[in-house]
Amino acid sequence: MNKTILALTLVTSISVSTASVAETGQSYFGAGYHSGSYNQTGLPKASLNALKIKGGKYITDRIAIEGHLALGMGSDRVTVTTFGLDVDVDVELENAISVFLKGDFPLLDSTTIYGLIGATKGELTVSSLGSSVTEDGSGLSYGLGVDVNIREDLLVGGEYIMYFDESDFDYTGFNISITKLF
Repeated sequence: MNKTILALTLVTSISVSTASVAETGQSYFGAGYHSGSYNQTGLPKASLNALKIKGGKYITDRIAIEGHLALGMGSDRVTVTTFGLDVDVDVELENAISVFLKGDFPLLDSTTIYGLIGATKGELTVSSLGSSVTEDGSGLSYGLGVDVNIREDLLVGGEYIMYFDESDFDYTGFNISITKLF
């Protein structure tokens, strides 16, 4: 719960900044690479990759509604020892869909940091010994990022997001992307 309060405080403090980053009503679209980390009790950490697409629209000069779609690109094989035997387990991100409230805070003329808070729904598949199980998850998500203008209407950015933080597993991701403003 403390993480939720921290994320809400961050987005709120960013939203009351006096500097202007974007124009109300401005839209944007971006694509990039997602590198995720899946940690589940009883399994070694799995590193997952995905194509990430995002889009959003500013509802004020500093606050946007943003959507993300991550589409998995392959699986990671981890080894679990059970009763003295090593068993290979494949873990794959099928997809994840997120909706965020994004608050911008300009640092320099060309650099902006931002906070994200929202929700994610996703699917992971775990396969071993000829069978597989697909798990659905959904919940509160939050993160921090930075965008750098390389042109007036083109940004390069990186962000770290906690997508899921459950009692028996968590999923985090680092994303890099290029974004076009419209």
